[in-house]
Parts: sequence; C-alpha cells; structure tokens
Amino acid sequence: FLWRRYEERLEPARRTLAKFLGAASRDLVFVTNATTGVNAVLRSLKLKRGDELLTTSVDYNACRNVLNEVVRQTGAKLVVAEIPF
Repeated sequence: FLWRRYEERLEPARRTLAKFLGAASRDLVFVTNATTGVNAVLRSLKLKRGDELLTTSVDYNACRNVLNEVVRQTGAKLVVAEIPF
C-alpha cells in the first residue's frame, strides 16, 4: 500500500510546506532523515580550497561526520560557532 500510494500521500504535505515557506512544491523534496538531507546538499556544492562551511558546536554528530568528510575531500574549511549549552 505505502509504495503504491507514497507520492499521492506526500503531495498534500509538500504543497502545505511549500505555501508555508513561500516556495514552489516542485522545488521541495522529503528525505528520510537529517543526515541524508545534509549529505545531498553538501555533495551538490562545488566546494574548493578556501571555501568555508559553517556549523555549530551543538550540531548532530552524523551530520558533522558528513561535513568532516566533505572538508577532507574538497579542501574546504569547517568553521564551528561555539554555542554555550
């Protein structure tokens, strides 16, 4: 059931979210988790040495691992903003 009707079930949520964000629903995609989303976005960027990625000291560890790997592969710099916890 889920796989046959997956898109039709997601589309109303996508339209509602698009309206809230002021975006076109065709420009939004749902991902299975935060790490998947961060990974997809970071790997779509054309980063190079001298570029900087900004995160905080309270980021999600799996997402930080993706940042670290992208930095390692591209030569970009990871900048961590310290947030008191």
